[in-house]
Amino acid sequence: TSSLTENHSHRVLFILGGPGAGKGTQSERIVNTYKCVHLSVGDLLRSGAEKKDYPHADMVKECLVKGQIVPVELSLGLLRIAMDEKAQEADSEYGSRIFLVDGFPRNYDNVEGWMEHMPSYTSVLGSLVYNCPIEVLEARIMNRAETSGRSDDNLDSARRRFQTFRTQTEPVVRALEMTEQLQAEGNSSGQSQLHIVNIDATGTVEEVWDETEAAMNAYVKNDILTANMNLLKAIEGGNLDDFTALC
Repeated sequence: TSSLTENHSHRVLFILGGPGAGKGTQSERIVNTYKCVHLSVGDLLRSGAEKKDYPHADMVKECLVKGQIVPVELSLGLLRIAMDEKAQEADSEYGSRIFLVDGFPRNYDNVEGWMEHMPSYTSVLGSLVYNCPIEVLEARIMNRAETSGRSDDNLDSARRRFQTFRTQTEPVVRALEMTEQLQAEGNSSGQSQLHIVNIDATGTVEEVWDETEAAMNAYVKNDILTANMNLLKAIEGGNLDDFTALC
């Protein structure tokens, strides 16, 4: 469990939910309010699928149209490039290096891939999980399809993607919740660095934002407290490298 939350340069918050649950809309508001960086794995994949010089473009496009999960090494490869590019931007409008990773992890293979490739330079704060019934999602997607131009904005793809979310992503959410519980039980303070928040996404954008904002306020407070605790540990231990990194 510790490899998810170890202290490294990129702090990550997973954004999960079925197709049309409002992940992108809420993420945009989080960016504007909390100056985070929003990275949609789906957007990165759709962009990669259209690039003539991307060697896996055809495979990615086929997976998207069929509502299948793209191989984890491809998703993480595009994600790592995007995170590094955003982190290196001087005077970025985002300001902070908290990354909202939208649409990941989608299944256990994604989790295993993350644990294998990402812990060396990321620290996972937790996940916002947007829950919404399929009939609401279908109506939203059909409305969005009128203007989005996305190849996967149709009922067949939406139903396959929703089924994938229910059978493969929801078990991952339960596993993350169990990880949070185990961390809390193993911590003398009774708290976990990993926090999973389930949000009812059936309401209006404003109603969903109220829940999202409350969750983000708790994440920011917890993140500051965690940073201060790690800073004190570095000072007490005389660890100059950790002290410098935290400052």
